[in-house]
Order: sequence, then C-alpha cells, then structure tokens
Amino acid sequence: MGNLNGSVIDYMEDYLEEMLFGNFKEDVFLAEKLLFSDKQVRKFKQKEDSSSRGYSVGK
Repeated sequence: MGNLNGSVIDYMEDYLEEMLFGNFKEDVFLAEKLLFSDKQVRKFKQKEDSSSRGYSVGK
C-alpha cells in the first residue's frame, strides 16, 4: 500500500492494486483496505473533473 501514492509508474500501481484487492481477505487487511479506499475517494472528490479522475474513480 505504501507504493500506491504515485511513486511508481501508473501501470505498476494498477498491478499492485489488483494484487491488494484480489488477495488479503482476512479481517485485519479488509479494515486497512477500507481505510485506503476511503482516503482515495476523498482525494479524488477534491480534484477537478478530468479524464484521469474518471479513470481513477472507476477503478
């Protein structure tokens, strides 16, 4: 999750997100993924409308 902050190239972030959300189904990880998702939603709500925002929100 530490690398899902824009520090790696976009396609790699997509791959990491797929791994993160496709695995780690235990309660402790679900809680962390929920917090991460909430932060992402809040971050994208603050951005002006753009194609990258639409893509990110869709993910």
